[in-house]
Amino acid sequence: MKHQGHIFVHDFKPPQHIKRIIAVQLCSDSFFTSTMRRFDDFQIQTEIVLFKDSILTQAPNLWGVHSRPLRTTKPFSEYLDKDLFNELDESTGIVFIYNSAGQFKYLEEEQSIPWYFLIDIYEDLYRASQTNPCINVAFIDQNQHWKDWRDFYMVSSVRLPGSGKIVEVSAFMQERTKQFLVDQGYQHGDKGAFVEVGRLYGGSAVLFALGLKDSGSKNVLFSFDPVPQPYCQRYAKLYGVDNQIAFIDLTSVDGEVFWQAEDMPQITCLHIDGNHAYDFVLKDIQSWEKHLKPGGVMMFHDYGACGEMAGATNAIYESVICRQENWKAFDQIEGSFIATRR
Repeated sequence: MKHQGHIFVHDFKPPQHIKRIIAVQLCSDSFFTSTMRRFDDFQIQTEIVLFKDSILTQAPNLWGVHSRPLRTTKPFSEYLDKDLFNELDESTGIVFIYNSAGQFKYLEEEQSIPWYFLIDIYEDLYRASQTNPCINVAFIDQNQHWKDWRDFYMVSSVRLPGSGKIVEVSAFMQERTKQFLVDQGYQHGDKGAFVEVGRLYGGSAVLFALGLKDSGSKNVLFSFDPVPQPYCQRYAKLYGVDNQIAFIDLTSVDGEVFWQAEDMPQITCLHIDGNHAYDFVLKDIQSWEKHLKPGGVMMFHDYGACGEMAGATNAIYESVICRQENWKAFDQIEGSFIATRR
């Protein structure tokens, strides 16, 4: 299957327009070698880009608690022995070969490559795509499945309601949900406060902030999460909205205490996407609903999910859907549940 400007591969059949592959190793030596051998069958020229030796000595600074990187300033590309994106053309592709079930080559044996390291790669990819939208970049996993970089990072386009500008954003949610967050930021820009509980790498925060900025509002989204995540600020800066997000390293409960102690304004839009266990979601609702103004919107991500995330659905049903004296206008957009405060 061929698609100019992206790599789509089924059953390891590279598209015909790709004649040269530049490979980056993010996996064990054995897996990398076995994957590279597959290219021989298609007579594709291959080149391997290596990490500089300095990454070995800098690894303690790159990887922090919970296997999350603490680096905040140096671009990912500076750890490689060449600039990947300067050599891209229509016949050249870049593949990042990773083994999510195995070990990252430059870490201790028991550590696998964290998702958060890949955020650094996304920054370089996004910047490169702004000047060359037809970059051919893909990721290959331990099952030798290929994904175009936009699919890998769940990148999709949102439309800014005011300017009409189209922006590509990476976030762990579907396209309509992303657009809803942007629209909420735009429609409610100066009508009250914006709060989110849980942020991962800041995708949802950026979406809200894009809408706020597009509306001309100087309002700020308050994003609460107890785990310090310095790359969130970099991610927001990538989209030019770092001045409209306040990343606060507090739990949901402590965040609510802060909100009350500082006599903060009523909330017009509340996004809950933290710990999905029943008790945590229930506490999130109980803590924050009193700060939501009449007509304010509360949104929950991953509604209807099964397994470990099923607790969120149960808590929403009991605390929101069964309390229609307090809530109205229930709606569901893809995996998100929305309710309006009476």
